[in-house]
Amino acid sequence: MTLMQGTLRLGEPRRPFDHIKTSQSVAVLLLVTPSLLVLLWHLCNRGLPSDDAADFAQTAIRIANEFHKGLLAGIYAELSTRGWRPIAFPPLAVPLFFLMGNDIAAASAATLILIYVGLTLYLYRLAFFLSTDRLTAAVTASFALSMPAVITYSMVFFSESAWLLCSVACVYHSFISGPFRNVRHSLLGGIFGGLMGAIRPVESSVLLIVLMLVLTVAEIRSGRLSLRSSLIAFAPFLVPLSLLVISTWFREITRFHILSVWAAAVISAVFIARRHSAPLVSFFGGLTSVACIWWAGFMPALFAWAYDTSFGKMAQIIGARQTAQAFIDLAGAYGRVQMTVVAVSFILLMAVIILKALFTNGGSSLREEFAAPVWLLLSASVIMLIIFSGLYALSRTGDPRRVLVSLILFVTSLVSIIGKRSLLALITVFFLMAGQCVVVGSAVAGASVPVALQRFGRVRGPHRNPDGNVEVVHILARQVPPGSTIAVYTLGLFEEPSRVYEPAALQLAALQGNHDFNIGYIWDSGIYDEVISRLRQGDYKYLLLDSLSVASTMASRMPYVQFASELLRRTQAGHVDSPELHVVSRFQLGDREHILFRLLPQDVRSVDSIAADFKGAKAIASDQQRGFPVSNLNDGTEAAWGSLEGITDVYAGILLPMPRAINEIRLRLFTPGGRPHLRNVRIVTSDSEGPTGPAWLPVRARVKGTKTFSNLLTVPPQEDNAFVTIEIDRTDSQWRPHPIWGFTCLRSQGDLPNYLPVGTGTGVYVRELELK
Repeated sequence: MTLMQGTLRLGEPRRPFDHIKTSQSVAVLLLVTPSLLVLLWHLCNRGLPSDDAADFAQTAIRIANEFHKGLLAGIYAELSTRGWRPIAFPPLAVPLFFLMGNDIAAASAATLILIYVGLTLYLYRLAFFLSTDRLTAAVTASFALSMPAVITYSMVFFSESAWLLCSVACVYHSFISGPFRNVRHSLLGGIFGGLMGAIRPVESSVLLIVLMLVLTVAEIRSGRLSLRSSLIAFAPFLVPLSLLVISTWFREITRFHILSVWAAAVISAVFIARRHSAPLVSFFGGLTSVACIWWAGFMPALFAWAYDTSFGKMAQIIGARQTAQAFIDLAGAYGRVQMTVVAVSFILLMAVIILKALFTNGGSSLREEFAAPVWLLLSASVIMLIIFSGLYALSRTGDPRRVLVSLILFVTSLVSIIGKRSLLALITVFFLMAGQCVVVGSAVAGASVPVALQRFGRVRGPHRNPDGNVEVVHILARQVPPGSTIAVYTLGLFEEPSRVYEPAALQLAALQGNHDFNIGYIWDSGIYDEVISRLRQGDYKYLLLDSLSVASTMASRMPYVQFASELLRRTQAGHVDSPELHVVSRFQLGDREHILFRLLPQDVRSVDSIAADFKGAKAIASDQQRGFPVSNLNDGTEAAWGSLEGITDVYAGILLPMPRAINEIRLRLFTPGGRPHLRNVRIVTSDSEGPTGPAWLPVRARVKGTKTFSNLLTVPPQEDNAFVTIEIDRTDSQWRPHPIWGFTCLRSQGDLPNYLPVGTGTGVYVRELELK
């Protein structure tokens, strides 16, 4: 019997549905049902990705935007644009984000649906290869993929569904190759193995090592592969992989060095494959190629991320009682009922095998059967489960997602075995799958889960209402000038049912709405004065505070929560309108109040100006020079706004919270090195900002100290930081309350923008614009 056959002789297998001619249709129905539930969930969902999922979506959007600049720019962005988690999941989603533009929810949904469909097909093909029975394979795949904990990853824009897809594809192609007797499948197995490592590198490394050891040892023991041939096949790739690892600590080893050595290794491997195991060389070649292309130049970022999320937070070994509880929690994460049935089935299977070995004289026959693919995969997945379950149980902050792949492979191989041996076992698994589908369907329908199924797990329902993050972004866009950075503090981060918005999702909503401001926060400090100081140093201009005051006991120990709680206390005591913070606005959302503060710099000046952004005014301009954003125009500091070079007309103004009749405009001049950057201006006003800019109305004015009011003014050259006061003609027909006041420089009509020599610059620069 060959490995390709994958048959069993531990009792004659039972094929309960072979007499049904419609078995293929039944199998299709079983496979389609979970995918249909995922599709319906996304059709009902209106919420944007949040938390980690929003970070992934932001990276995908940034890459997709680069493709608008050209194919080469997009490809370069695919390989070089990374988020804090420098993994390959966002680039996989780029095509759909590119096609769907700013519809982030639809692009995320389409990505997850396609991944889920691909995962369903691959898991079915793997189960069919292991069981050689269509219905057993369909029940196996549908059961594994409809687990609430598993199907959730196809509803949230996390990387786990893509990681699971690549892992199952790697295992399938590795087994279907013989293993390592077919070049094409071995190469595909290596490529998918590399993608596994590009998505979740730490866990995938363990999975691949275990899988390769089990398969190569089995092949060596069967005589189809030698240890020498295996080592020779791996040898060419040892150097680039070693160089890749070493580059984590030696920055002198660049991407160029690693890719050059990798190219040399690939060339040498081509010659080695002629005399030694070409399929094994192909597997290692595909694996190494993906690893080097993706991680070369980014190993320090990978180490920082992996250490922070894995090793750095690993707790000390805990007591026996806590360890036992950790295993119970792990089982609960994937459904206590299902995990109990799976565990009992595995124990019974092992008992049957042990008894058969003890009371029959079939030792050699058993060894032959255990070399079948289904038993090899069961052995490998058990080893993986032991490793990751142990790490989970010993970790204070264990992540149940780390056992995802090993658990699915274990369930797939186990059900493939028992499903062929027992009709009762197959029917039991079918009813478990049906129960899981009811749990998922209840979430889609917005109904409560039946009491009998509540131990099957939980699936979060779709967000049917308009996304609160989008509404908050629209509010912020009316309150803050472009280019601003906003710190967001909300205890809703830790109380999801009460959450209205979340920092990462707010940033995503800003990208979707093409709003030019950034969202962030200080997470590792809870001391009030220290956080305020760091926010100032980080150039944060605003702070948004959610008045939700309830947080879990565990969350209350986090510095982020401590600062938010202290700020809430000060707000309730009336101590926040201080030299640090100034209340800009308050608004109601989610049955509670939210407060937008202006974070005042330490050197803030001209607090009497009604144009100051901390009084709710918003700076607007025709354009802005890089490094001189429009938000500098009314921030109360010496930081300057500047226009782009050229001959087009320029304007700058202030959008007030309510219409006002302005008497004076004060301009703080920008004259670095004695080079005045402002000359001819025209005072203007408007009643609305408009989609293409304000419809300006000219107003007569004069520089204070001159006698005649005019539409065209000449600002005299003065020293840097000097103020020029411009008086408005109160007899002008436009002198009445308007929400927008500012100035223009009509370069297209001959207005001179500055006093610089001809050919040295045509920009207009101002440090501050004040209104009185």
